[in-house]
Amino acid sequence: MEKVIECDYTYYTNFISVGFSLFKASFYNCTDNYEQAVTEIEAGLKMAFKNDFRVYEVSLLLLKIDALKHCDKPEEVSNAIKELFKFVSINKISMPEYANLNNFEFEQSFKILKSYK
Repeated sequence: MEKVIECDYTYYTNFISVGFSLFKASFYNCTDNYEQAVTEIEAGLKMAFKNDFRVYEVSLLLLKIDALKHCDKPEEVSNAIKELFKFVSINKISMPEYANLNNFEFEQSFKILKSYK
């Protein structure tokens, strides 16, 4: 997929590009390559912010919190959580807009956020 994205003859939108960054960051996170995941997350966050892709920003921020947690960087985890809460409050996003509150994964994410608050 990376070869397709980097090919000069391929057209892709910014939405696809940010989605690809999210995909790569998630892959790196799942394969315990947390430092590379954080690098990819930062690149994705820049593109998502520039193009106002809020759902991607929330997804990337949650993934960033998880990756940093595994890097044993508690101060950076706290900063990422603050960044997420700031983003949610500035954009006036309520939780149900991007998360299923009855979903087990949301409960797990909320526990992670709550434990670092």
